[in-house]
Amino acid sequence: MKISFTGRHLDSSDAFVSKLDTEIESLCNKYGLSPIDATGNLYRVGHGTHHFRLDVSLHLSKGLYIRSHSECADAYNALTSLMKSLELKLRRHKKRLEDHHRRRDQHTQPMMAPSYVLHGNDEEDKALAPPTIAEMVTEIPRLSVADAVMRLDFADDPFLIFLHSGHGGINVIHRRSDGNIGWIDPSLKPVIPGSEAVL
Repeated sequence: MKISFTGRHLDSSDAFVSKLDTEIESLCNKYGLSPIDATGNLYRVGHGTHHFRLDVSLHLSKGLYIRSHSECADAYNALTSLMKSLELKLRRHKKRLEDHHRRRDQHTQPMMAPSYVLHGNDEEDKALAPPTIAEMVTEIPRLSVADAVMRLDFADDPFLIFLHSGHGGINVIHRRSDGNIGWIDPSLKPVIPGSEAVL
């Protein structure tokens, strides 16, 4: 597997890209994984600084991505830091798979739902009805809350919509600004307006 790499606003050396390829391939072999594809981005952050941010995304299976990022003053140090974070996530993923096989549930079918990409526009006349620029189908996985939290953590995304494996209803978990994870379950008994479950 060769990583698809982009160096934004800088020239990435062949040696760096080769090291990134080698490190990721070695890590995937260690945990017996064969990603469908992998992408990486290296770019400077801030203005007038020499800080680098490295992002890596591994597409492990349908609907499952594991993403990590790191920021350091040196690109190679950013790579070292990112690999530590990525290994922790891959180790947790492997344990999750082992646990899943032990307690395989027959009710694991996902739901397919239409999804749309809307054109972002600052013009006031389009604010209420932004034009649709893409239509697609999104898979909504059937997960336990614990598995949903783990998948959110793996993907490093701001939120995740899923079908609750216990009752089949649509649930949402999201990252809060205070560092906790919010959980929205419309099937639960209503509580004080404006409040929400925090994990």
